[in-house]
Parts: sequence; structure tokens; C-alpha cells
Amino acid sequence: MNGNLLVCFVGGLGIGMVIGMLVAPQSGRDTRDAIREKAAEGRDRMIHEAEEFRDQAAAWLERGKEAVQRQKEGIVAGFEEGKKAYQSVAMAG
Repeated sequence: MNGNLLVCFVGGLGIGMVIGMLVAPQSGRDTRDAIREKAAEGRDRMIHEAEEFRDQAAAWLERGKEAVQRQKEGIVAGFEEGKKAYQSVAMAG
């Protein structure tokens, strides 16, 4: 949801800048250069945001894998303890 909101915000910001530049009192060449520069800045910003999102998602995935591994180890340890307890009761009985 936050990523989608960010994309909408940046897109709206870009559209607003383009409209503002189109109605600004500049020559056509200056306006096109300004639009090109702002588009490049927007592209670079989106690339940066996407990289940050990817890194954050990778960190969340790694934490999830670690949590699953801890749970798995706990289940295996509990199973082994239960098995030992059963065997000791079976041997005693």
C-alpha cells in the first residue's frame, strides 16, 4: 500500500511539474530541457525508492526465514524430547 501511494504521489508531482513548466514564461527549448531534467530526476528518485523497497523486502524475507528456522528447531527438539520420554516410560513399564 505504501509503495502504491508513493508511486501515485510521485506521479502526481511529476504531472504537476510538467503542467507548471508548460504554462511558465520560458522558451520552448528551455521548457523541454527543464522537463527532461525533471523527468530524469524523477526516474532517479523512483529507482532509488525501488532499491530501498527491494532491500527492505529482502530483510523482511530473511527475518521470516530465520523465524521459521527457529520454530522448526523448536518443534524438532520437542519431538525428540517427547520421543525420549516415551522410550523411558516404555522401558520402565
